[in-house]
Amino acid sequence: PALNKEEAEDWKWIKPEELKRDIKENPEKYTYWFKLILDRVLKAIDL
Repeated sequence: PALNKEEAEDWKWIKPEELKRDIKENPEKYTYWFKLILDRVLKAIDL
């Protein structure tokens, strides 16, 4: 994907389990809204 530097500093592919772990270990790296919606999105796509 092409990165829009006005919206994000970086990106990478990561498994949902790794993402959840990283959020717990580094919550400051993620926005409030991303953390709020993540579980709903993963349930909606059945992961």
